[in-house]
Amino acid sequence: MAGSKTFAGFFRSCGTALVVLVTLTFVCAIFGVVYYFTSPEGETVAVLPANGQNAANVAGEPGDTLHFVLSYEFPLHTFTVFGGSVRERSIARALRNSTLRVSARSPSGVVVDADCAPYNGRVGVKSDVMDTRSLSDALTDCVITLPEAGTYSVSGMVTWSPEIRATSEMLEVRRAPAAR
Repeated sequence: MAGSKTFAGFFRSCGTALVVLVTLTFVCAIFGVVYYFTSPEGETVAVLPANGQNAANVAGEPGDTLHFVLSYEFPLHTFTVFGGSVRERSIARALRNSTLRVSARSPSGVVVDADCAPYNGRVGVKSDVMDTRSLSDALTDCVITLPEAGTYSVSGMVTWSPEIRATSEMLEVRRAPAAR
């Protein structure tokens, strides 16, 4: 009789361990999906102001892609006095009406441009403090594929919709190697 209690206790312990293992696997999978959707592609090769006045030299090979990530802040008081979804829709509309233009000039003078919104809905860190929204690591859909090997002069400029009035705009340039 004592042996059957030990046997039942063993299975109860295994069942508990299995539940813990499945839970940990599920939580890790969720974090993996979140990381995938909030992390930019490639490695950081330059960070510069997104004012179009500065350029960074980026070395690349044919087929490498440049991806662009923005960090900026803007006042919230220019949007509706109501918070919640009404304000968020107004901000999303203003961001869609803004444009990020990035360009890469090759050593031979070939210029490759891309235009996109300064935010595609995926962001690393968003915070609202003292009526100011700060976005860090805001992913964009701008991608430039490098046509030839060499060092490119890369720049970017954001044209904001009138409501945004963004400041502290920084553009991160990330290079992802071509699948070879």
